[in-house]
Amino acid sequence: MMTKRKKVWSIVLILAIALIVFVLVNKRDGFWPANPTPSGSVNEGVGPTTSQLRSGTAALTKKYTELVSQYQGKHFQFDMNCQMIPNYSTFKNGTAVMFDNRSGDARYIVIGGNSYYFPGYGYKILPLSNSKVPYTVNISKCGAAVNVGSILLQK
Repeated sequence: MMTKRKKVWSIVLILAIALIVFVLVNKRDGFWPANPTPSGSVNEGVGPTTSQLRSGTAALTKKYTELVSQYQGKHFQFDMNCQMIPNYSTFKNGTAVMFDNRSGDARYIVIGGNSYYFPGYGYKILPLSNSKVPYTVNISKCGAAVNVGSILLQK
């Protein structure tokens, strides 16, 4: 018959093995990245035709640094306090821009009234379009921060 002490150690051992298996499985699946390199989605389709801001996703085909270079001047970063940098800009209607979460914390960001999930160090490339221009796309919420920026769309 097992003593009380052996039962406790058996339970501790089983829990430790379960924790190790959980960590290894989730690390392999991307729950905890091996290195904090950005990941995200790239929208390479035609811009939306409705008056709402929309996004789509496709397979990630370019490295992060190439995308940052490609979207230079059209790249918005959200810092660890969820502040958008730069916090205001103007673009031609239909321009695709890069939104980039530079925090390790996952967060939801509301862009033009639509909520998008950004994993830690994640990014999205979204076309900004509206049938009525000029039109202001408000970035109304990032995590707990509100009214963090806006983008004016013009012809």
